[in-house]
Amino acid sequence: MSGAMTATELRDRLEAAAKRGIADNFHEFLTYLGHEVGKPIELQALNVPNGYAPKNHFAHATDSRAATRLLAEMEEKAPASYAILNAVDPAVATRAIAGQWHIAEKGQATSDNDIQCRRAAYVDIDADRPKGTSATDAELALVFEVAAAVRGYLVGKLGGAGSIGDGMSGNGAALFVALDNIEESPELAALIKGSLAALKARFEKPGTVIDTSVTDAKRLCPAFGTMKRKGAAGIPERPHRRTGFASAPSVKRLTLAEFKALFESIYADLTPDQRAGVDKAMGKRPAPKTSTSTPPQGSEPDVFALANGCDIAEVLAWQGKIDGDYPVCPGCGTTGNSSVAIVANGLKCSHASCADKGRAGFRTPVDVVVEVEGCSPIEAVRKLGVRFGFEVADRNRPKADDGQTSPPAPGGDGRRSEQSRQAQYDLATVPERLRDEGLERKLIAARRLSFGVRYLDDALGGIFPHDLVLLGAKTGAGKTQLAAVVAQSNAAKGKRVVFLALEAEPKEIERRMKYRTLARLFYAASGGNVALSYRGWYMGEHEQDLAPFAKEADALLMRDFASMRTLYRGRGFGVADVGKVMRQIHEEGGADLVIIDHLHYIDGRADDTETGAQKAIVQAIRDCSLETGIPVIVVAHLRKADRMSKRLLPELEDFMGSSDIGKVATKAIMLAPAPEDPGAMNGARWQTYMCCPKDRMDGGMRNYAATLIYDAREGGYRDLYAIGRLVNGGEAVKPLAPNERPRWATGAT
Repeated sequence: MSGAMTATELRDRLEAAAKRGIADNFHEFLTYLGHEVGKPIELQALNVPNGYAPKNHFAHATDSRAATRLLAEMEEKAPASYAILNAVDPAVATRAIAGQWHIAEKGQATSDNDIQCRRAAYVDIDADRPKGTSATDAELALVFEVAAAVRGYLVGKLGGAGSIGDGMSGNGAALFVALDNIEESPELAALIKGSLAALKARFEKPGTVIDTSVTDAKRLCPAFGTMKRKGAAGIPERPHRRTGFASAPSVKRLTLAEFKALFESIYADLTPDQRAGVDKAMGKRPAPKTSTSTPPQGSEPDVFALANGCDIAEVLAWQGKIDGDYPVCPGCGTTGNSSVAIVANGLKCSHASCADKGRAGFRTPVDVVVEVEGCSPIEAVRKLGVRFGFEVADRNRPKADDGQTSPPAPGGDGRRSEQSRQAQYDLATVPERLRDEGLERKLIAARRLSFGVRYLDDALGGIFPHDLVLLGAKTGAGKTQLAAVVAQSNAAKGKRVVFLALEAEPKEIERRMKYRTLARLFYAASGGNVALSYRGWYMGEHEQDLAPFAKEADALLMRDFASMRTLYRGRGFGVADVGKVMRQIHEEGGADLVIIDHLHYIDGRADDTETGAQKAIVQAIRDCSLETGIPVIVVAHLRKADRMSKRLLPELEDFMGSSDIGKVATKAIMLAPAPEDPGAMNGARWQTYMCCPKDRMDGGMRNYAATLIYDAREGGYRDLYAIGRLVNGGEAVKPLAPNERPRWATGAT
């Protein structure tokens, strides 16, 4: 299996694997690890009854057949059997005769130093239950919900399930990420600790435990195919279970650089508090928190109080950090929304990039001068003293003449010194920029999302971090429907989607999702003999037809869309609210995708023209995307069409408002109705034209258009599409022969 799976699908898969027994399961596990025949496999059986006290046993084999025989011998004796996950030094196998079990005596235990390389990272998810007992089915169901969520998340990061190994550990689930025999090192050990801590912080739920102690190199994992016997036998609600393992036929093993890229991609999704926990797990010491407003040792505390008593608004104006009526953050440059505000005679910026400035983003007047001027705190105090008329004594040098305590202050006209300008801009050499370019590219690729529409994924390569995607069409042409398809497709994969439904009535998005799910179930069962419509369902006209599917639809919605959140417009929603919502999203753990439906329902500032307002809104959205790394899809209205125009599809310039709307976006998608599909079944299918007039990565997209079919029976667009080239000024689409199609059009027919 190559994609994400539900909890039920994952559990069914592993229970079916367990039924195949020891030989098949353990052989598949060794194949997944890339075990070479002839190299030692260390097996261990713990707490084997032995007279007065149970003993631990060990054995070594060199292939799966010998290992299977040894595990079968111990099957009825040991409560559980295990295998060392990583590659053992061959010398370890000479401690005792290979091919038979031995009682583990003191000094014979395998240590981390005996491991040559790591073959997999191990995620152990257990039921939180009394010690020494087997899990109930209900407890195990909770475990597999978490396991499916973790697995789907990793599959999304890795672009497929080729690196993932799935295990049923008896009383929990085991997930593995295949590694390319990476030599043990402090860096690798820290990355594995950090990855487990990050997954625990993001996914652990009540009733489950993601074990962060399984990071050692000598780690044991279940000998898959064997029984797990915890607690007394014969208790129906807490049965003993057989372990099982399954993986992809072709395993993709990660290099150290690829595993590091995976970790950093996971780390980027965490909240600041979660990152602090991960840093602690990796042994990183937190940076000391300091505020430049604290006077250094030996200085006069009262002058700092005087300096910080200067009016913050006047300080900002003096430093050129006021834009009209709005303060400007000296760190990230944000202005014009509530995320940057004057509070308690200081400047507070709520953006994550400023969390380490001043005191958690709060700057005193001294902090502002230090940051803008690039000077020390005491120098900032002196500058403020000269500017606002108080004296700063210096014990270490003679007092200078009045007005010469510090360099001339910048004027109040908003101009900054050269030093100030250098402090604001991030100038770097080309070699410095290229140092981590490859790793950054891998991180970006790992976070790429799908549109859920084959044509758009083929043409645009998916949705990348920092993307601002414009989605335009005439009224009723399917803009919101396409946005919902994108949202549902990603939410069903466990992606965190936030849908700002600014045009819709409360609960409309949820209702439309429910209707599409009901319609899909109905058509799958009936073959589409009844014409359904959202309006008809909304008005209760289809209750008799759809009622049999209501329970299943609700279960699917609860399962697939737990990670999707919606927000509906209140009495007003302005550009400042965009920043507030994005900040709230960040503070509540972040998101993988934000969809705004639609742009023209965001209020501009009262003193802006309509064109100026639209430009400010789009720029604010773009800035939020760049700062947070969250891609944003924006649905937008088009200008009223020229009645004389015969173009099939709108152009980039047709977006209502400023022409800068299209310039700011990284990608743009246009829709238009296509001629009716002759094979449509009672209105269950509709043909649609799509084109991509802008893609910042590939300027050649604008000349192509595709014809797609939206199928209500499937709740989305069909994978196959017809590709053509826009001709005659966009008045027609010329179909392309197979040898004329662009290489990316892999789904074209």
